[in-house]
Amino acid sequence: MKKFLIFFILFTINLNASINININSGNPTMPFPRFSGTYPAGSDPDLYTIAHWLYSPDGISHAELEKWIRDAWKIYTNRWTYEGTITYQNAAGTPVVIQLVHPIGGGGDNMDVSENWGYCLLAAALMADKDAFDGMWFYMNENCWFNKAPRYSNGNICCPSYTYAYHSVKWDTGDCSNSATDGDIDVALAALIAWKQWGDNSGYYATAGTGPANSNGLRAIQYKQFALDMIRSLVEKFCGPMNCTDNSRITSAVGFDGYHKSGDSWGEITNWANCPGPSPYCPQYPFGGPTSVYYDYTGPAYWHAFECALVQNGDPRDLTNDGGWNINQIRRAQLPMPGYRDN
Repeated sequence: MKKFLIFFILFTINLNASINININSGNPTMPFPRFSGTYPAGSDPDLYTIAHWLYSPDGISHAELEKWIRDAWKIYTNRWTYEGTITYQNAAGTPVVIQLVHPIGGGGDNMDVSENWGYCLLAAALMADKDAFDGMWFYMNENCWFNKAPRYSNGNICCPSYTYAYHSVKWDTGDCSNSATDGDIDVALAALIAWKQWGDNSGYYATAGTGPANSNGLRAIQYKQFALDMIRSLVEKFCGPMNCTDNSRITSAVGFDGYHKSGDSWGEITNWANCPGPSPYCPQYPFGGPTSVYYDYTGPAYWHAFECALVQNGDPRDLTNDGGWNINQIRRAQLPMPGYRDN
């Protein structure tokens, strides 16, 4: 009887902790599953289908593969929770309540970090689960996971004194913590896929939206702007903790040398930008290398997708008046790291 009670309590807790999944919500451009053909997103790069890359095991049908993936998505979200709500508006100006999703669950691991947010957002975008994606995205925005960015609900700036990249994802729950490159990259790719899945606008309107206005004058919250802000945050250079009176600049995830840093506040991989040296940002550049890196992967194909997004959209935001910096840095970031070996 005691064992049954323990099982029942644990089962009830797990049942209450999970969120409702909603695959293929929001009329996605690339619905799940994608086992045949390709679904061009309307522009290069094409977002390929599962069938393009996956060779089905002998005797395993696409239907069975689909079931495995659906089951995996449900299992993955079983530990997620709804944590509060936020009220925005729809196009008609009617209030809409959105359940905020916090994808951490239990266990001893520290799951409340940017890498986990990136994984979860990527999965939601690929499963075309708009409810899950929006719930996480809005949770992050309203709980100040994006440094120096406005909350959609009221326009208040999160971490306004942050001295590094605009809209980079703070690594953990610490106040205004610095970013981790692998987490930033995953969140950026998830935002790009969401933009291609559901179009420019999310369907919600709020004080700090960036798109067309609804009947009450609130502007659309945009997947497009989310993606562009995240992509640019990886490569832009800025004054940082310095006042830039001496022409000093620092970079975000990609250093002046073109190699990936561990985050927006880290030093660079090589000593190319050290002074004295060839860097045009002497004499007071303080973030030179060489230094070690601490992140999981670089994802050259991610960076190619980021390049395409900026090239096709245009990149008018350039904080230092040297046009083309962001796109060129993204192109450099696609190249192998020092010591890279393709086995």
